Amino acid sequence: MLVDRVLSDEIETLEIYRDNRNSFTAKCAFGSREAVIKIPRGKNRKRMARFFTLLRSSEPIRRYKDMNTLRRLGINGPMPVLAAEKRFFGMVVDSFLIYWFIEGRVPESGDERAVLEEVRRLHRMGYTRKDSKPENFLVAGRDAYLIDFKLKRPALFKKTRINMELAWLVRRMPDAFNHIGKHERGSFLFRFGSLLDKVFLIARTWRKKARRSLFGPSANTGK
Repeated sequence: MLVDRVLSDEIETLEIYRDNRNSFTAKCAFGSREAVIKIPRGKNRKRMARFFTLLRSSEPIRRYKDMNTLRRLGINGPMPVLAAEKRFFGMVVDSFLIYWFIEGRVPESGDERAVLEEVRRLHRMGYTRKDSKPENFLVAGRDAYLIDFKLKRPALFKKTRINMELAWLVRRMPDAFNHIGKHERGSFLFRFGSLLDKVFLIARTWRKKARRSLFGPSANTGK
């Protein structure tokens, strides 16, 4: 079984993308096809993260469901293959996610419209995604694909959250601003979303600095 092959480390690793104490991500060979395997080592190991799995599924199971939701909505994203978790006394102590590899590249200058259109399609369905930055998209041909995402369907302040996400994307991909209509750019919601994005950016920066001063440089690098 595929689960047994993963647990016994019998899969053929083709390329390692990330390998630290918090996560392992690699491209692997599965028969004649290539897939990506992700293991959230930190969340599998940390006591608080384990405790929360008494009330919910592991992160790989949740991302597997998100990928299926994305495909149901008709949004470009990875095809999930398998997600598995191992529990001990009701808590997840090991888990992983596998999805088929997408041949593509990180967005470059000129890809802003494709990325923005895919994000807007998601917004029209009533969803947002976490962390809309260039590294979390792939471009294949003329299409943009969402990767490394957490889907949210906000019940409150949906328009504000959508505009915050647009502001976050524009801050990371400045040329995307040119593909947003002049009326929308000047709207109160977009300007308010941009303000909130800046406030949260300052808060995140301060929090990282505070953690660094308390726990050292490795607190945020995972090394």
